[in-house]
Amino acid sequence: MNQITEAMKKAGIGVPLNKRIWLWLKDHPDKTSKEIAAALNVSRNNVSPTLSDMDKRGMVSYKKQYLSYNAGKPGRTYINVYRALGDEFEVLPKPKKPKVQAVKPASEPKSLPAPAEKPMVERSLTSRRKISLDEMSVVEAKELYDQLKKIFG
Repeated sequence: MNQITEAMKKAGIGVPLNKRIWLWLKDHPDKTSKEIAAALNVSRNNVSPTLSDMDKRGMVSYKKQYLSYNAGKPGRTYINVYRALGDEFEVLPKPKKPKVQAVKPASEPKSLPAPAEKPMVERSLTSRRKISLDEMSVVEAKELYDQLKKIFG
């Protein structure tokens, strides 16, 4: 623990983690989250999201630094090193996200309904003709068959 943390602890005052991080970074710029966590004696799992939040608020900044020692891993490895911004600690508001309005797709012009097809067989509701298949010729039966096939598929 650093002197500020010890003095606040003795006084019975709990210091928010973001303030502890900012004060330490002010005195020790260009440090990684691992170094910050070790110096403040807190979990790195708590330091990393706090640093991310502080970066969004504009309280700290980071830059990517190339690691020359890559522990045998292929490719380049970069780490983030952080630095406190400003002269005094101040919790800044989070920037508001611009409201993005969903763009509605241009509506297609409504097409008119297709004209109703004329029924193939006109029916008279008043008089119904009874058809006798026995009295039909083969040609008439074929015509009836074709019309029924068009109607019913």
